[in-house]
Amino acid sequence: MKKSGLHIAFALVAGMCCVVGAHWPDTSVAQEVRPITEPRADFVHSSLQEVTDTVFVLGDQFVIVDLDKQWMHLIRRHDSTISYPISSGNPRIDDGMHTPRGLYTVQTKNPLGISRQYDNARLWHWIGFNGNIGFHGLDGRGYYRYLGKKASSHGCLRMAREDIKVLYPLIPFGTPVLVSNERPVINLAFADSADNTQEYVVLDTLTTELQAEFKRIITMAHDGKKIRLGKRYAMSGSVRWRRKSLPIGVVQAPLGSQRFLNEF
Repeated sequence: MKKSGLHIAFALVAGMCCVVGAHWPDTSVAQEVRPITEPRADFVHSSLQEVTDTVFVLGDQFVIVDLDKQWMHLIRRHDSTISYPISSGNPRIDDGMHTPRGLYTVQTKNPLGISRQYDNARLWHWIGFNGNIGFHGLDGRGYYRYLGKKASSHGCLRMAREDIKVLYPLIPFGTPVLVSNERPVINLAFADSADNTQEYVVLDTLTTELQAEFKRIITMAHDGKKIRLGKRYAMSGSVRWRRKSLPIGVVQAPLGSQRFLNEF
């Protein structure tokens, strides 16, 4: 088990928070942000930096899965971060697929699950977050050599039995899970415990309209624009999304005007 303190830095842009997680290298460049004088504008250009947005977590933990580095991180509000190696989905094996990117919640748990699809394989300490996709251990140790190094599963996130056994009681139902192989537009961060929860739109129920709104946020971010929503989104950390998820996008390279930043 590897423990590390993760630092999450915030930068205010147009009255909303942008978050840069330690798991995705910070390539942003500081800029002076002009105050917005048109309160009804739909968006503000943010071409001098990468555009991201934050979903805040009201609970005490969330999970980040880094598919690129093949590691998962349990981020805890009042304690150190716990990190373990994983092995994710590989579409090059028979019936394999990439582990889908996105923002999920822990939906199902079982100390010992059985996969009827794959020869009744025993799935130790199953933690499901996307239907039949989840964390689990397997019998034997042959797959251990891929953990933290290479994608080798049919789509789930394989872990060492010893690791998943420790992790299992620490992740309750409803825990947010963000899965990405690149820096996402949508990030997770803890809400300030002193904040009034009424200040947030809590995403306990995912409607078609909300999913469309997040797609719009990501599309605008890809175009170098940041939507001024006038509201902040949050996850309670205890409510399960039944087979639903939110898109997270991929941070795009900063727009060309950034190269003029050092001239001022």
